[in-house]
Amino acid sequence: MNVAVADYAAKIFAKLSDEFVDDSSQDALVRNRESFRELSTLARIEVASFTQELVKRNPGINTETLAIAVDVVINLEKSRSGAALLEKLTKLSESDIDGLDRLLGQWTVRDALPMVDDCFDVHGNMLGTSNMDDMWNSSSSNVFAASNDFVGDNSIFFADDTGI
Repeated sequence: MNVAVADYAAKIFAKLSDEFVDDSSQDALVRNRESFRELSTLARIEVASFTQELVKRNPGINTETLAIAVDVVINLEKSRSGAALLEKLTKLSESDIDGLDRLLGQWTVRDALPMVDDCFDVHGNMLGTSNMDDMWNSSSSNVFAASNDFVGDNSIFFADDTGI
């Protein structure tokens, strides 16, 4: 008798779990329906599968967090290099993820890339401090020159007149 009760309980639990996964996944996809509709059929299947798998692995996931994760995956699916980016993100340390979040909170990728590109030579080696100082003061580097012109005299930013 105990085996029959355990089997019945397991079946009911599995059914409720499947319903929960379906409901949570559906809710996350509905929250992102406009961008979800823009995907190809194959990409929609991939996003839906990801959503269901995420809920199965993390049944306590917050609905807002799930909707954000779905939005991220949709954007990755829209991107050609999304798979490569996702792979790189999975290898980042927690401090790197925090730093990337901070960077993206303050800069767009379009703004940051020229600054990063100007810090490296054509072989991918980081330029020395003197080279970077030369770029900063040179008008040949549009990004650094524009930044330098924008900052100008920074003494107005300080309460005293030290100009430091």
